[in-house]
Amino acid sequence: MLIPGAGIDPRVYGATIEAFSDLGQRALAPPLPLHNEDARPSDHADAIVRALPDDAELVIVAQSLGAFTGPLVAARVPLAQLILLAPMIPKPQETAGEWWDNTRHGEAIAEILERYGPMSAWGRDAIAEVFLHDVDRP
Repeated sequence: MLIPGAGIDPRVYGATIEAFSDLGQRALAPPLPLHNEDARPSDHADAIVRALPDDAELVIVAQSLGAFTGPLVAARVPLAQLILLAPMIPKPQETAGEWWDNTRHGEAIAEILERYGPMSAWGRDAIAEVFLHDVDRP
């Protein structure tokens, strides 16, 4: 089960799901309530639990802010493994909303927002600068 980070549509995992399939493994990235601004990690966990197959040994890969959701799923269903990939890890009892404020994310991203606008409007240049800045180009 692949859980993306903040605001990322699970369809981003299409190539990853295909690669797992080529290896004889099944991978899923179910739809999440991304258009609901009030949705919390527990709402994302609900969507994931509803999408789980009954017959599989479950491995969850929770990326970035998905690290708030992955453990919630793990608390509800038996897992073989929980993998947190580049996780945003909260302090005990810290909510996802508090995490953004406590890490001063708004300050850190202010210049990028000024240049590119809100994340929902970002194109390839913004995505590349923010998420791929330290990845070698092919």
